[in-house]
Amino acid sequence: MSPPRAPSLQLLSLNVNGLRERQKRAALFAVLQAGPWHVIAVQETHHATQAEAAQWCREGASPTAPWDGPSFWAAGTSASRGVALLFKACPLLSGVSAYSADPCGRFVAAQGNLSGSNVTMASVYAPVERQERAPFFQQRLLPAMPSGTPLLLGGDWNCVAEDLDLIGGQPGTRQHGFQSGLLPLQQALGLQDAFRRLHPQAREFTYTATNSASSARIDRWLVSDSLLPDVSAASVTDLILSDHYGVAVSISPANAPPRGPGLWSMPPAIISHPTFKALMTAQIQAFLHNHPLSTTLSKAERWDQLKVHIQDVARGYCFTLHAERTGQLRSLRVRASHARAAYVAAPDSQHALDALRHTAAALRQHRQQQATTDALRAGILLHEYGDLSTYYFHHLHRQRQQATIITQLQQQSSSPVADLCTADGRQQASSIIVNFFSADSPTGMFKQLPTDLSAQQALLASLDRQLPSDAQQACVKGQSRASGLRSCKQPSSCLLVARNQAQTVCPMSSSPTSGRCTAQSC
Repeated sequence: MSPPRAPSLQLLSLNVNGLRERQKRAALFAVLQAGPWHVIAVQETHHATQAEAAQWCREGASPTAPWDGPSFWAAGTSASRGVALLFKACPLLSGVSAYSADPCGRFVAAQGNLSGSNVTMASVYAPVERQERAPFFQQRLLPAMPSGTPLLLGGDWNCVAEDLDLIGGQPGTRQHGFQSGLLPLQQALGLQDAFRRLHPQAREFTYTATNSASSARIDRWLVSDSLLPDVSAASVTDLILSDHYGVAVSISPANAPPRGPGLWSMPPAIISHPTFKALMTAQIQAFLHNHPLSTTLSKAERWDQLKVHIQDVARGYCFTLHAERTGQLRSLRVRASHARAAYVAAPDSQHALDALRHTAAALRQHRQQQATTDALRAGILLHEYGDLSTYYFHHLHRQRQQATIITQLQQQSSSPVADLCTADGRQQASSIIVNFFSADSPTGMFKQLPTDLSAQQALLASLDRQLPSDAQQACVKGQSRASGLRSCKQPSSCLLVARNQAQTVCPMSSSPTSGRCTAQSC
């Protein structure tokens, strides 16, 4: 059994350089869904409206894999700007909601609860024009960010803090807008560069200029001082279908409880693999042949054992398939890492630059091919199983098997909100739940409703007033098996009362009954 591991919130910031191409968009969603990241800050989406962004999320990676997590978008134009925040399920992050969005598509922010503390996350795309950067940082971004709340700002800042973040080119060429704009914003909000904090002397880059004259680390995660002790990792990722490298950060709160490996779920796309179908058919037939029914093995027991065996076979197939698919990607990543190191060491070398471009193109092509294959398999799956109920896909889809964490409870829109992360809030939530289901509360689900007397009379008049002969005999002899009651001395009077009143009263007693005679005097 795997030992419990410390949970972490995985964040990724990536400039995607436009998502208007359907094939590229599907490939990106496929990579993000399969990746380890829980919060993805995306820049340069090039979406023009919120409706367009919603349509992209519905399309997702394939017909059976939409982006079903929360997402927040700020629209730019069809040729520039546009940012987004995409979220996947994470046990450490809950209560995600929109906070603010720039009408020009330069930033979008959302708030949530990170391991019991409020946090604000944002995706930022700074202007390319030098003269616009400082006004953007000071006059638009700074007033939009909350004060006193921990911040996680990921984005393409289009400027660097020092020459250590610049490879090739003239020193200081990428610092326009930092000293007069971004640095004062970081100081005012208490933000620091997460990568530079963990790697104070590392030389890295996230973007190479179109003329290949220089490269710079313009993509960064800026983290509040209060969250810096929880930053456990920060790195530059390989190219993900873009001309920018991504920036990944891991947040591991100290108070987060350790978690186990979790439950394994079978990817539904493998149902369309001919190899998997043949393997599973042969395994089931062999299992049934080797485990015949007997006095010691019932049908139910054999069925339970078969399900365990099927799960083991499917798990082994998936692990083998994953190893085969990641083997080539791992080799490409190693080559890309060596090419990056060679370019950083000799940025003026044309050979090093050509090797960097070649490995980057190979990575993009490999991811594109994988996404295309996955989309084709998803289409086959939809064609073969699309007539099944939606429960089939909801049950198999990994995102829909994640636990839903409720952190707040509210009875009505105007009612106070109960915070389930505090003892007082849980007590308040308990009262809300009791009142919601109570029969005594005037707004409770099971409150007593007024009776329509005319409808009541019509209902009672339609009842059969004659008891079957066997019931009459049982009532007279006092041997009714249904109620176990004593014999009724006046059955005709009891029937008359039952016909005329909703809650009958036995003629020989003053106590109410429930439509049948139970008084001791009857």
